[in-house]
Amino acid sequence: MLKKHIDLLRDLGLQDSEARVYFAAIELGPSSVQEIAKRAELSRTATYTAIEQLEARRVFQSDKRGKKTVYLAEQPEHLLAHLRSQVRRMQEKAEIMEASMEEIRLASGGEKPIVRFYEGLDVVRVLAEEVQKKDPTEWREMVNLEDVYKMASIEETTVLRTALMARQRNVRILHHGSIRKRLEWQQYRRIKGEKEIHGDILIYADTVALVTMRRKVVMAIIENKDIADTMSQMFDLAWANAKE
Repeated sequence: MLKKHIDLLRDLGLQDSEARVYFAAIELGPSSVQEIAKRAELSRTATYTAIEQLEARRVFQSDKRGKKTVYLAEQPEHLLAHLRSQVRRMQEKAEIMEASMEEIRLASGGEKPIVRFYEGLDVVRVLAEEVQKKDPTEWREMVNLEDVYKMASIEETTVLRTALMARQRNVRILHHGSIRKRLEWQQYRRIKGEKEIHGDILIYADTVALVTMRRKVVMAIIENKDIADTMSQMFDLAWANAKE
């Protein structure tokens, strides 16, 4: 039997003993356990166990011939159909798990926040990907626009604006600094008070992103619904008191 064929079946989910017994039976035709064990280079006990597992997969069968029991493997086409059926079942299970990911994630670690860090202009690309992935219904942002202009040109931030515009979301921006390019689908209000913030705070879906821009661009993304809800309420209070 060829090692590459055994390795192939192992990669497809069969145990080494199952693969050896299957190919031994394919080569021998209807045979006794002793004959299969010898060809597969396994003990009789290991061979019996592998046969039971292959029978459960419905790719192996036994037959009585007089007083003797012989075993035979189904043709490779039958095994291929079985493996394809397994793939379909695994795909269905993966889809069920994907649909439950949010519940699973929240159940792990007592809803411990997930924190990720990014540096440089890569933060713009990451935020655009966040919009595409999470598809938030609202986008709240508190930002010093002068810091943004120093960090990147309007062209360099296009990828994020495009992602937001494509979804026509409710975008509200509280800001220091002047607006160089006012977009119709965004609402703007100026932050009250003389003290300026330096950086960018973004709130969307179950996430808060904090960006510092004065010396080096660094972003921390915090995924936690309670934190995002709290920050959203604080933003809404500031929005209600801001200048249009």
